[in-house]
Amino acid sequence: MFLKVKKRGNKSYLSFVESYWDGGTSRHRTVFSLGELGDFSKTSLKSIGAGFLKLGGISSELLNVDKAEVLKTYNWGACAVVRKLWTQLNLDHVLNEAFEDSRVKFNTNEAVFNIVLNRLTHPESKLKLHSRQDEIVGIHKFDLHHYYKVLDIISKNKEKVEELMFKNSNKPFSKTVDIVLYDVTTLYFESTDSDELRKKGWNKDGKASKVQVVVGLTVDKDGRPLSFDVFPGNKYEGHTLISALTKLRSKFNVDKVIVVADRGINNRENLGEIRNAGFDYVLGHRFKNTDEPLQDSILDLKKYTTITTDSDGSTRLSVREILLNKKREEILLKDNEGNEIPPEDREKTDSRIICSWSASRAYKDMRDREKYIEKAKYFIENPHKLEDKKGCKKYLKIVTDDGEIGREDEDQNESKSNKLKKAKKKSIKYAELNLEQIEKDTMYDGIYTIETSDTTLTSEEVLTAYKHLWKIEESFRVLKSSLDARPIYHWTPDRIVGHLMCCYIALTVERALENILTKKGIEHSVDKIRDAINKLSVSEVKLADGEPEIYLHQSLKSDEYKLSKDILKALGIDIPKSSMTKEQFKATYEK
Repeated sequence: MFLKVKKRGNKSYLSFVESYWDGGTSRHRTVFSLGELGDFSKTSLKSIGAGFLKLGGISSELLNVDKAEVLKTYNWGACAVVRKLWTQLNLDHVLNEAFEDSRVKFNTNEAVFNIVLNRLTHPESKLKLHSRQDEIVGIHKFDLHHYYKVLDIISKNKEKVEELMFKNSNKPFSKTVDIVLYDVTTLYFESTDSDELRKKGWNKDGKASKVQVVVGLTVDKDGRPLSFDVFPGNKYEGHTLISALTKLRSKFNVDKVIVVADRGINNRENLGEIRNAGFDYVLGHRFKNTDEPLQDSILDLKKYTTITTDSDGSTRLSVREILLNKKREEILLKDNEGNEIPPEDREKTDSRIICSWSASRAYKDMRDREKYIEKAKYFIENPHKLEDKKGCKKYLKIVTDDGEIGREDEDQNESKSNKLKKAKKKSIKYAELNLEQIEKDTMYDGIYTIETSDTTLTSEEVLTAYKHLWKIEESFRVLKSSLDARPIYHWTPDRIVGHLMCCYIALTVERALENILTKKGIEHSVDKIRDAINKLSVSEVKLADGEPEIYLHQSLKSDEYKLSKDILKALGIDIPKSSMTKEQFKATYEK
């Protein structure tokens, strides 16, 4: 209940008003009207306020703000929001069942909760989490070694936790899994010491000097994490998919699934494994590496059908479909005389390539190539700097005393970088633009190809399914940036996997919140959502000597707190009273 001034025409009236919920909407109703505000002097209003404070057992010294002292400020919103989502996802049930054989004398569920809460609100080390436990109300407090111990426990039960989360956490998500997105990333360590898991390899963040692990993540089309696997840092990403498929088939018992992944996963071994698992695939296709007849067919834009056009009638997007047999050769649809071959007389379709050409992609490809050509021209004038340059090397011909780099009798599997290093040890006569390569790349402008084993999806549906990949790419961005999964400061395999498992749970909680907010028409970045939650604070205030402390919650009336209020409303969390006694504070928040 609170005092409110209501305006009616040119007059203002003072009333006691209370808030209540009506069908999920916060409303106000007048309890008692005190009359016109102009009938009260400032002195009388102050006397009324002092009287209410006295009835509440609080000195009227509150009215003298000069004597009030803020002793400490706590965050209450983070725990309230994450606790609500934790309950909706049934995570206590999941961890109780997964940890049933662990024999420890501390609350493992709450220790995991604190680590996940920390990932979502203030990503930092377990040591810093331990040092700032007193700043968060509503959580259990633990010794530092408990946080490290629970990483070992959750690591040993990783597969069970994933399986139980899939079975028990459907409420904020759709209950069907029909499209599975898979991708791989790398997470580096602040160390150069390697072991069976931490190894040097190709790093996607440009940290070549650091040891790393390779992480394969599977999510559904809503961005909900389904599972993840950790591989040694030198593992080739194309060889990681089998582990994810085995888990989907044996543990999650999902129905018909289409695996969507980028070109790095497209190899014969993976295609066979996907089909052996009873799934279909939609994968990025490396058409530049295909046989010449198929590549010529892909490059024939006359066979494409226009899907969308610009206002001037020019083509914006066009597509075509190519059917492949088991030998990965194009299935002919017309005979030598140009007559259409009836479907029943054609070779059996093994897979399809959906080819698309877009004007925007063609423009981007052209601009990127022009930048590389400009760089190549610079290095023609400065050949001593060739070794350090990336991107433009394929547009250069380097001629040494022994002839041109890239001639037929050289090792074709050797990288251009190694060839350039060797060239530096010889006498470079000159460098020139590789006009043949430039002309060849020009033919590829705007074209992208996707391969699928599904024979029922239309070309547009295949393109839409592939576009879902941005969800997993965004998931990796959230993991790496917002949840700060990298760099990793743990060293043992169990601690590494335990740390990533907590990041995985945090990502699931974040996706659940994002899904709920999106359905309410509330769309903001992960960082803005986190800031809004972290603004929900309560301050411990000492009014005057000899008076008890009171707890004042941050007012949420200004526009600055609109997202904070929207989040609370979307989750059905009541905004606490503006002030509390110490007893009320303990009853509300202390664990």
